[in-house]
Amino acid sequence: MNHEMEEATADTWVSYWDALPEGQLLFRPEAEEYVRNLAAAFPLSRQSRLLDFGCGYGFVAAALAPRVGQVFLWDAAASMRRHAVARLAQQDNVVLLDLNDSTTKPSLDLILVNSVVQYMTPEELAGWLPRWRQLLAPSGQVVLSDLIPPRHSFLTDLFSLLTFSVRRGYLVQAIRNILATRKRYKQAEHARPLYHPSCAELTRMAAAAGLATRFLDRNLTHFRGRVTADLTRTAGGAA
Repeated sequence: MNHEMEEATADTWVSYWDALPEGQLLFRPEAEEYVRNLAAAFPLSRQSRLLDFGCGYGFVAAALAPRVGQVFLWDAAASMRRHAVARLAQQDNVVLLDLNDSTTKPSLDLILVNSVVQYMTPEELAGWLPRWRQLLAPSGQVVLSDLIPPRHSFLTDLFSLLTFSVRRGYLVQAIRNILATRKRYKQAEHARPLYHPSCAELTRMAAAAGLATRFLDRNLTHFRGRVTADLTRTAGGAA
């Protein structure tokens, strides 16, 4: 594969999210469920400083902002960043973080990486792990949720989504959105398949970056069968 093809492949998922109309997303009720489960699993306070890595349209950050001291935003897709900043313009404790600046070290209590890792390559994840570690306060945590394990079935995800949408009362809208986005999603997935790290693989990669791994008993989102990992700094780990 030549350099131009490599760059095009690497940009596949960023381009997908950049071009996706906001009206085709169901992130608000899903974000509410995620934040409810997050708050039950991790202590949040008015002193907490968080990074929503892969913030999307800002629904998670909007739900978190009233609960914590400061929320930083970042997303690889420019349109997502613009929407998130516009949605949270009235929140004075929300800041767009420039992760291209290697000197940025805000000393974070939590870095939230929800439904993002599957759109990375193993090399990208290995590159981000030490960078996330550098952004953490000494007792900070990186929470990787919605990790898709090897051999995980799409039908399991579909059942989880439909069950959740029935419970939240938007089944018809959920089906419409699935049908509206499915073709483009499959095209992107064909160009760049989703990444399915095993627990052992993630544990090894995190250890190499100076992070210890703990897996939660259940995923933080409504997708059953997916996995959430809690990463913490190890003493004397990677610089």
